[in-house]
Amino acid sequence: NAAMGLAICSVLGIDISEVKEALREVNFPKRRLSIHKSIANSILIDDSYNSNPASMKNALDSLEKADGQKVCVLGSMKEMGPKSKEIHKDIYNYATKRADMIFCMGEEWAGCDTDENLIIYKDHEDLYHHLITLIDENTIILVKGSRSTRMDLIADKLKNNATTTI
Repeated sequence: NAAMGLAICSVLGIDISEVKEALREVNFPKRRLSIHKSIANSILIDDSYNSNPASMKNALDSLEKADGQKVCVLGSMKEMGPKSKEIHKDIYNYATKRADMIFCMGEEWAGCDTDENLIIYKDHEDLYHHLITLIDENTIILVKGSRSTRMDLIADKLKNNATTTI
């Protein structure tokens, strides 16, 4: 949206520097690619507001150029219809090219069971406790999923147990 606004300003001859300053004041919605310091001095990207295939891929793309160990904690995307497992498998395959480790929550990921490294969690606490044993100061953690999967519980736990904030 911001890029489109800047393009329109350019076409209309409006001074882009004024718009650029205004963009610095924008408050983005919570839990939409918000960055936080997490436990073990890792970095958390909290995108637990909601999810669909396009937003999931966009969030995964944000990891692609990051330095460090990339970890995805992915909750199911709900209301995908009869092709849900196929869609989840596509997203999982997409994630494997952008992340070092992937943790999934929800039965919709069951179509990805051809990967022997895949563990599908049913419990937030189990996922969280496994996750924290694997991260350190060189880890970037992306947490994403539909609201109904309550991935915000994991994101909040990672934030609340952090020693510092960004």
